[in-house]
Amino acid sequence: MPIFIKNLLFDSWNFFINQILNITLFSIISAIISGLVSYIFFPTLDEISSLSHIVSNVNESINNMQYLFKNLSNDQKYILFKLSLSSHLSGLIGNAFLFSNIILMIYNICNKKNYTFYQLILNALSFFPKFLTLILLVSFLVQCGIAFMIIPGIFLLVIFSFSPILISNKNIGIIHAMRTSMHYAFSNIRSITPIIILWLILKLIILITVSQIFIYSSLISIKIFFYLINNIITSYIIIYIYRLFILSINQKIQIL
Repeated sequence: MPIFIKNLLFDSWNFFINQILNITLFSIISAIISGLVSYIFFPTLDEISSLSHIVSNVNESINNMQYLFKNLSNDQKYILFKLSLSSHLSGLIGNAFLFSNIILMIYNICNKKNYTFYQLILNALSFFPKFLTLILLVSFLVQCGIAFMIIPGIFLLVIFSFSPILISNKNIGIIHAMRTSMHYAFSNIRSITPIIILWLILKLIILITVSQIFIYSSLISIKIFFYLINNIITSYIIIYIYRLFILSINQKIQIL
């Protein structure tokens, strides 16, 4: 029986609506975690203002970015490092929390296991280190692919999209999960690729919309709000991929 994207979207949406309270709570906690981490490592407004002339110079000549970086002072390089660390670390920790809890929630519901919100968080902590390492590794590979050419980055994200689910469901290692994910992704390439591309487009729209706010605003509440929007969208994508994973397994069982 073929897997139709329309049915997947509809089933995922129904599940999303039924669990909207838990999803919203997890998204809020993840957004707060990301916001706090970003706030701790984010440069001060005075430090950001010292880089304003660099931004204008980069806008005037993209080809001179390497030249500009070489001519930065050590203090300015440190500010850029803090800015990059704030962005990557906040996303890494927040996503690890979100992925581990959402996937574990779906797993318990699919297996008809009773749980409370607090039990779910405590149980998800055991998977947190693995998810943290996995997201860091996949993010690095995807960014390298996007830097080289956009398509390889998207391709890597597609083939590793099942990895988080495999870690929690099969309780396997990170590398093993990434290898197994490739098998599932290639078997469902037509179903998984469109939703991943849509997710990237939505994330890009959010990034472009709030880029100036993230750089020039020190209001943590604004950052948390946009982290929350991103988390809710990501939660739906996780549900979609998990649903596709279950259907793929059932399809194999029927064939056997």
